[in-house]
Parts: sequence; C-alpha cells; structure tokens
Amino acid sequence: MPSVTTNNNIKSSYVPPSMRTANTKLAAPPSRTEKKELKKEFSATDHTLFPSLGETLKKKNNNPLSFSSAASKKIEAPQVKKADVEPGWVHLRKNESCQVEYKYGTPKPIDYKTLNKEAVTLGNILFKYRVEREQYERDMDILRLGDLSEFYGEPTLAEQYENDIAALYEEKNTNNDSYSEGSDGETF
Repeated sequence: MPSVTTNNNIKSSYVPPSMRTANTKLAAPPSRTEKKELKKEFSATDHTLFPSLGETLKKKNNNPLSFSSAASKKIEAPQVKKADVEPGWVHLRKNESCQVEYKYGTPKPIDYKTLNKEAVTLGNILFKYRVEREQYERDMDILRLGDLSEFYGEPTLAEQYENDIAALYEEKNTNNDSYSEGSDGETF
C-alpha cells in the first residue's frame, strides 16, 4: 500500500479523495508485529520427561524387584468413606459380599397441614374441571337432541351440586338439634 506524506511529515495509509476533508489529518500506519519463536512444550529426546521403567522402579524402592520382596509387602484394603446422608435421602452401595447396604439420613419432618391444603386445592380444581366437562357433554346432547334429550329441562350440574351441599348442611343441623328418644324414653 503506498504511503502519503503530509505537511507534518507523518506517514499514513492512502485515503481516497472522496473521504478526505480539509481538516483531516492522516494517522500514522500501525506498527508491525514481530513473529516470536514457538515455545517448545517438551522434547521427545529429553530423558527426564520419559524415564525408562527400570529407572522408575529403582527410584521408588532402592531394592531390586524380586518375588520375595513383592510377596512380603502387605496389601491394605482401601478405606471406605462413610457418606454423610442428607435428611430425607438414602445412600446405597454394595459391600464386599455384593450385598446392598442402605444408609438412611434423618427423616424429614412432614407438615401435614400444608399437605392437606395442597391436596384439597388440587381436588377442588380437578372437581371443577370434571363438572365443566360433564356439563359440556350434557349441553351438546341437548343441542343435538333438543327436547328428546334426557337432560332437557334439568338444572345444571353446578346447581345440582349446590342443592346437594345445602341439603347436607340442613340434614346435619337437624340431626344436631334434635335428640332421638328410644322406646324406654332414654335420650342418646
């Protein structure tokens, strides 16, 4: 790329005339970067990085490798770490005899009040959807068959449910208020 010299003796790269302005000063070209030598990670000829098998055994033991020295060493069984089990969890593992061992964490306390509230809420939601689905099927039957439908002229399922609830409350109230008398005149 040809360089251009300006009044300030600053060398810069070429700027086309359409991009030039009267106040534009041309910047100096970027400096060149020099290549650096590659770092050598390891050399295949370096014997300290890749020792022979004989050198390795001699460094560790200082004894010649023989059957008697190998047989005289005691082999220790690996120590099994006891796992700390979090509350509510179970730790399973196999022991030496291939039997499964269970280690239980402390039982997690169950809050039955919130559990019952959640179950009641879920039951109410499911009941509502079931009533809506059954009412839809009844309405479609009435639309298809008109007054020939078995559901024609009957109250909706929601109204029937409300009437049943009201009847249950009335029945409970009448049973609590009155006492039944036996044949002997005793009250229960």
